[in-house]
Amino acid sequence: MGNLAIWHLTLNRIREMMREPSFVFWTFVFPLLVIVTLGIAFNTRSDAQYVVDFQVGKPAEAWLSRLQPESNLQLQLFDEFSCKLRLRNNDSDAYVVVPSEHEVEYHFDSDSDSAQLAVQAVNQLIQEAAGRQDPIKSQIMPSQRGLRYTDFLVPGILGLNLLAAGMWGIGFVVVDMRIRKVLRLYSATPVRRWEFLLAIMVSRLVLIFPQTLLLVVLSQWLFGLTLNGSLWASGFILTLGGMQFGSIGLLLSSRVRTVETASGLINVVSFPLWAFCGVFFSYERFPASLQPAIQFLPLTPLLDALRAVMVRGESLATQMPEVGLMVLWTVVSLVTACYLLRWSDS
Repeated sequence: MGNLAIWHLTLNRIREMMREPSFVFWTFVFPLLVIVTLGIAFNTRSDAQYVVDFQVGKPAEAWLSRLQPESNLQLQLFDEFSCKLRLRNNDSDAYVVVPSEHEVEYHFDSDSDSAQLAVQAVNQLIQEAAGRQDPIKSQIMPSQRGLRYTDFLVPGILGLNLLAAGMWGIGFVVVDMRIRKVLRLYSATPVRRWEFLLAIMVSRLVLIFPQTLLLVVLSQWLFGLTLNGSLWASGFILTLGGMQFGSIGLLLSSRVRTVETASGLINVVSFPLWAFCGVFFSYERFPASLQPAIQFLPLTPLLDALRAVMVRGESLATQMPEVGLMVLWTVVSLVTACYLLRWSDS
């Protein structure tokens, strides 16, 4: 009986959603517009502060000791792995390899104006330190796949889309059903709370895969997005992320009686997630004192796991701490929502 009830509730909810033209727009068209707009905007961003890393080595250390950068240019020394990782995570604008005293290589995203300006600034410093006669052989190594800002941004947009689908797509649905007295009708049926909430969440999860597929295909076509990891592992993380934010959306709407209250509550909860969790830039740029709190927020493990598997090609087994945290958020939110759910607005 329970499984049959969930099946019928899910089908009914999917039919209701597909009858609404606005739903199709906000679910499929709007995310595509967002990723195109942000992909173009952030590939041409211009920052006042430039961060350039030097790969560890005696020639690099010798050059760093001779350079006198301006206040808007930060130069640091890291090993090869850290240089690539920081560039991939957008913690730096470029990194420099110094094979010898008379040769310098610049690694950066050529689609980024900020990276180009950072490289120009560093190159000018090096040429000045060498006598401004350009005796140093410079090699530009642009647009390395998997290290570009677009490869960092797309998983962030996918995570943000899951957040919106759970918070707004599910939370608002429950509040609207309560206002229209539909929940009161369900309370008079044999449907149990967990069956109703699970059906609402599953009906939304069904749309994750076609929605995500559209975003990924568009990103590959327009920006050359690199996918190095397992599609099954990426799909698992996306599904778990959808369940996580669906559960949080159900929790936020479990007792809310008006659309205005729901809007305010969802905005208050959503803001620190998309602002601090690394959607558009690495959360490691925030002070170290905030890192534990940021890493505990539900969007952070989703984005970390998605970037690790989808872009860097890591296995799902390496992301068990992130998966465990998402499972914790899902279970606690869903169980609490079942306990707090109010069928009516009275």
